[in-house]
Amino acid sequence: FGLNKSKCKNKKGICVYSIKKKNKKKTCFPNKKFEHDCLQYTSRKKCVATKTCSYTKKMGCAHKCITDMEKILCKKVKKGKTATNICKFAITKNPCYRICCPV
Repeated sequence: FGLNKSKCKNKKGICVYSIKKKNKKKTCFPNKKFEHDCLQYTSRKKCVATKTCSYTKKMGCAHKCITDMEKILCKKVKKGKTATNICKFAITKNPCYRICCPV
């Protein structure tokens, strides 16, 4: 949307304007270097070949850094069989900071 604060207030129920820079809860997310759109892969072979994605029958292809993962597990996620950490556990930036976001 990207509407300013006054226009966003007129559209209550459709969008939200936030002045908080960061979210309160810490989450697990990929380092910038390892961000990848894993949903584009439909086959297990192509998904696992990226080494930053994992495949399950239930969910299909998804990134290894799952947002609701615990801190200890998040820090242990590696790229393939290497010792490179691909996930980060921290407070994320608010995507709706000073812009109008859909509810």
